[in-house]
Amino acid sequence: MSVQKTTKSNFIVAVISLAGAMVPFMSSAINLALPVINEKLSLNARMSGWVVTSYMLATAILQIPCARLADMVGRKRLLVLGLHSFQFFIFCRFNYFRWLAYRLEVNDGLR
Repeated sequence: MSVQKTTKSNFIVAVISLAGAMVPFMSSAINLALPVINEKLSLNARMSGWVVTSYMLATAILQIPCARLADMVGRKRLLVLGLHSFQFFIFCRFNYFRWLAYRLEVNDGLR
């Protein structure tokens, strides 16, 4: 095997490993944010358990339709689309206030 094929194979394994770690990572992030979610939504202990459960349930339910979609569209294309959408939403979350300020400036200019 050539060095270029080995490097490409290692890169593919790294990307797939990172993509596979996104669901547990997001589940851990929800567990860490649970006190803030409880405070903002005024949830009690029983209702806050449903926040994590609903995320895991939605993830489990969407696995089969997304697998079928990957069979129809192509696994690589759907994986790239999913990773890009995840990055986009994370980027939007980090830049929410900047984006909001930009929108307000545009709306101000349109008046």
